[in-house]
Amino acid sequence: MTPGEHHGEKVRVAYSVPITFKLEGKEVYGARRNDDGSLDVPFAIIEKVPVFPGCEDADNMRDCFNAMLQKHISKNFRYPKEAQEKDIQGRVNILFFIQEDGSIGNIKMRGPDKLLEDEAERIISLLPQMVPGEQGGVKVRVPFSIPINFRLKGPDENTALQSAESRSVSNLMSVMAYIKKVGAKEFLRCMVSDETKGLPGVNVSIQGKNETMVTDFDGIIEIEVQKGDVLIFQYKGLPTTMLTVTDQQKYQITNK
Repeated sequence: MTPGEHHGEKVRVAYSVPITFKLEGKEVYGARRNDDGSLDVPFAIIEKVPVFPGCEDADNMRDCFNAMLQKHISKNFRYPKEAQEKDIQGRVNILFFIQEDGSIGNIKMRGPDKLLEDEAERIISLLPQMVPGEQGGVKVRVPFSIPINFRLKGPDENTALQSAESRSVSNLMSVMAYIKKVGAKEFLRCMVSDETKGLPGVNVSIQGKNETMVTDFDGIIEIEVQKGDVLIFQYKGLPTTMLTVTDQQKYQITNK
């Protein structure tokens, strides 16, 4: 090529260009790579969902998984007697993982009292061995989040309603967010809660895009955005919440 010139003299011109090497099928939007090299792929986006025993021949594996999980919770639900006596109730948010071998592990809970948290952990720990989820033909860990509600009905334990329903106790979702700039890109850092505690496992997507991410155990998520994007926040038992990205730097939305 014709050499570059500076003040009429031919000079050497330094030039750099990045070359990206990406293995086909290895990049998964919304997935998380762990320090040990393992991959966490949320239930909402995984190619091949874990198979709950009894769902082997189901037409819709996701629907069957959810139905069987709810059946398991209802069957094993026990309202702690001490919690009834102390009039303790509320929602316990649970995040657990279906491991690469199909076992259940890394159970985390957040609720109004340890008595309820312990009961929620006991229920989830009783889940059966499953066929593990797969992404790109590789077995991966699958995080899954679900609320368990403990509600008392009446003044004494004899009228306690032992509820494993998915309805929210507060029926409220709150999103606090702010724009975070990294170079030329903009990210929205969101804290999703029920105004008392962070909500783990909230599905977050951008309207019109076939991509989903989930909040971590503290209800935090960072997602790359552009002006005009409409973010959709969905969590079992709570109203869907939407946020439109504008020129604002901070956002606060509460949906009842």
